[in-house]
Amino acid sequence: MTAAPSSVLSNEEVAELRHDFRTPVNHIVGYCELLLEDLQGEEHVSQRASIQTALATVREVLAMINSALPPNAVEVTQTDVNDLRARLCEPHSRIIGAMASVSAPAKLGEEFVADVGKIRDATDRLLAVKRPGHSAASPAPRRVPSVTPSGSVRERPSAGVGARILVVDDVEDNRAVLERHLSKQGYVVACASDGAQALDMVVTGSYDLILLDVRMPVISGFEVLERLKRDQGTRDVPVVMISAADELETIAACIEAGADDFLPKPFDPVILRARISASVEKKRLRDMEVDYLHQVDRVIEAATAVERGSYSRGSLSEVAGRDDAIGRLARVFDSMAAGVRAREERLGNQVSNLRREIDEAKLGAANSETLDADIGTLIPGELFAGRYQITRVIGRGGMGTVYKASDTELTEDIAIKLMRAESMSGDPTMAERFKSEIRLARRISHRNVVRTHDFGESGGAYYVTMEYVEGITLRDLIDTRKRLSA
Repeated sequence: MTAAPSSVLSNEEVAELRHDFRTPVNHIVGYCELLLEDLQGEEHVSQRASIQTALATVREVLAMINSALPPNAVEVTQTDVNDLRARLCEPHSRIIGAMASVSAPAKLGEEFVADVGKIRDATDRLLAVKRPGHSAASPAPRRVPSVTPSGSVRERPSAGVGARILVVDDVEDNRAVLERHLSKQGYVVACASDGAQALDMVVTGSYDLILLDVRMPVISGFEVLERLKRDQGTRDVPVVMISAADELETIAACIEAGADDFLPKPFDPVILRARISASVEKKRLRDMEVDYLHQVDRVIEAATAVERGSYSRGSLSEVAGRDDAIGRLARVFDSMAAGVRAREERLGNQVSNLRREIDEAKLGAANSETLDADIGTLIPGELFAGRYQITRVIGRGGMGTVYKASDTELTEDIAIKLMRAESMSGDPTMAERFKSEIRLARRISHRNVVRTHDFGESGGAYYVTMEYVEGITLRDLIDTRKRLSA
């Protein structure tokens, strides 16, 4: 009879088989690495050699699995799977034999013995993998001796105060291996056994990194990733996807969905350490950036408060306590804002005093104007020189009288100084000399000097027109303040 052709497996079935074969490989590698970390010193050379043999053998197994079930494989048959399982029998025996020669040293406790048993269990599971959809009973776990070897109980290294990492995986051994590796490196590790638990823990806790398995029941790791990246509160937490399924499509989909990295199982301890360290550092720098921008916003709010006049000194004390550039800026800003407030208060007081002095001086000037109106040469309301309508007397001096008037041609207020007749008639050259002085005065343009407009004569009376400045006289100011500063 002719043998029936072996059925071709679908891509999904090949991917699932690849995942199922590589998962126990990941456990063997992980627990072997943990044992090697415990067996330090020359007295453990032989034990280390046995574990190294197991490690080398399981890496051969990994190469056989990758060759028989490559990613995106075409026309993989059930016969190929059966052949792979048959070829795994020999390395299976080598690993079991190597671990049989490993015994717990006196200074190590039950955990070491349990790790050896987990390596044997994982090795047995290599031969128990069945075609997807075909149930198979898992091999019974090997009985782990409960007697602790003589000597002190193994001391667990205390986890350092480090970054918080959440490990999400539905396989207990996967979580255990990662948790112990990371704890020894000083990380604070929490674990979730499924996607729903992971989402709840992320909401209630704060994590610097999430290690997320891709293949999980109910809520897959990919769906958890998408939810994390959609949430504003968790989108900045780095996520490293982990899986024994390392097809390019899976890796690309995870990266496109926002994953920061992808770690295939089994893990290389050096690569695992480097990638986790890089992801944690990325989160630390992002947290610093977010905090820095928040402090910048607080300084901007303080500047707005200064503009509104509602800033209180010391409002930036928390920001000012920092040692970086934003802290220095906050300290300078607080000092400047306090200085501005103090200057504003002093200026306000000066303005109030000046207004009071002006009011007092104006009152005195108003009383004197009543007398000046009676004795002035020009009368308020009179049109002088056919152009200037007299308003009132401003003051008197040795050379003449000064009036406020309105220039009817330019419709603006001016000051007219009407020269005394006796001051101009005593010397025939006085008028020419006065004109020369007026010409020199017109060349001066300064904010503290009254501008001179013109020199003229009307009805035998000489006059000078000048800029009119609202305020009080220098005499009034001196009388009020008694003494002026430079």
